[in-house]
Amino acid sequence: METEEKYHIEQLLAQGYWVQISPQGVSMTPFLDEKKGDQVLLRPFSPKERLRVGDVLLYRRGGKIGSFQSSGIAEGILVLHRLCYMSKQGELYFRGDHQWMVEGPIQKDQVLGVVVARIRKGRKIPVGAAWARFRARVAPARLLFLYRRARKRA
Repeated sequence: METEEKYHIEQLLAQGYWVQISPQGVSMTPFLDEKKGDQVLLRPFSPKERLRVGDVLLYRRGGKIGSFQSSGIAEGILVLHRLCYMSKQGELYFRGDHQWMVEGPIQKDQVLGVVVARIRKGRKIPVGAAWARFRARVAPARLLFLYRRARKRA
């Protein structure tokens, strides 16, 4: 009889292992689509490494979500979102590609892993920093445009 061992993602990343996971939810659509069976390949994060706006990171939730304390909104869960802003004090702010609300501040010690590739239909697609930074800057403008267009039609 075969047994399937389950490992804790956080422990594996802390031990230096790369991890492949299947994210759940729609907050990162269209970059990640649960219905298409998308997966991501994560490498461990080091607090000393330099981050860039546009990086997709795995972190443990805490702090504030928008203007609400995250304690009422699933505090402690693992979240995979795109870095959209870094303060001069080193605080990180994240947003899903399919969301308006920014989550933060998140501290570097809450970050566990960095997405290096998306896997769709068995094909590994590296996540390029230049494309990710462009997407992080264009996505909010695109959403604002669609919102204004919808309001004009209503």
